[in-house]
Parts: sequence; structure tokens; C-alpha cells
Amino acid sequence: MWTIIRKKATQKSTILELGCGTGYNIQKARDTGIPFRHYTGFDFSEDMLKQAQEKFSGEKKVKVLQKDITLKPGKEKYDIILSTWVFSHLETPSDVANAYARQLKRGGTMFLLFLTRPAWYIHFWFYPLLRLFAADYVREEEVAAMQNKKRVVKVIGGLGTLVEIK
Repeated sequence: MWTIIRKKATQKSTILELGCGTGYNIQKARDTGIPFRHYTGFDFSEDMLKQAQEKFSGEKKVKVLQKDITLKPGKEKYDIILSTWVFSHLETPSDVANAYARQLKRGGTMFLLFLTRPAWYIHFWFYPLLRLFAADYVREEEVAAMQNKKRVVKVIGGLGTLVEIK
């Protein structure tokens, strides 16, 4: 995912992250030299946002805000929208993906990485851990309902899916 983002990002790019948590992906973008004009992160958890705000308090190009991504998105447009491992916590991930896809600028791209049901032998061992994190696999019907997909790639033995939306 980061290789693709690096190819798409420029000094003028605006990036939105859905479910930024403690700011891991923001840090990853900075550490790997991904250029951007502005990076906005949304998360609903006050505790996680507090950690992210402490990490990036002096950076004018980074803003983290408390927001429930399942509610109506704003009107601002972005070049890149990304989310990692968050859609496995949503009831209808396709609704959220389709709503935020409308916030892409012309030529923009959304990258979603989430859990999907793997082969039975991986599921057998992984499912108890999944329950600890109050997550669930994103169903194939939900993936199919995501509009304007350019690419859908199974990763980690089918445990994860990367969806690229234009």
C-alpha cells in the first residue's frame, strides 16, 4: 500500500485517514518520505487521539480530529484517503467507503485495508484473537458493494484485503 501511495503523493497532496488511532500511519508516511501538503486523521477514541495529538502537536501539516466516520462526511475533498484495519469494526463498511469516495478529488484514490475471512485453517487459529479486538471479517458482499473499485487484492493468506477505489 505504501509503495502505491508514494507513487501517487506529491507536495500538494491532501491526505485523509479514517481511523488514525495513535498516528501510526501518519508517522509511517513521514518516516518513509511520502510528501503531502496536509494530512488529516479522524478517530472517535479520545485516548488514541490524545496520543496522536502529542506526537504531532508542533506540525502544521498534520491535524487529528475526533470524528465518528460512520456519520455523514464533510465536504472537503482529498487526493488520498486511507484506512487500515478500521473497516473490520463497522456494521456496513461499504456505506462508509462509498460516502467517503465522494470526497475524493478528481484523480484521487482511496486505499482500504481490512480483515476478511481467510482459509479455514487460518480462521481456526485467528478467530479467537479477532474477538479480543471486537472486530469481525468484512463480508464479501460488503466488498462487492464498494463502488468504483480499481483493484481488490487478498493479502496475508486471505486474512486481509486491500481495496483501491478511484
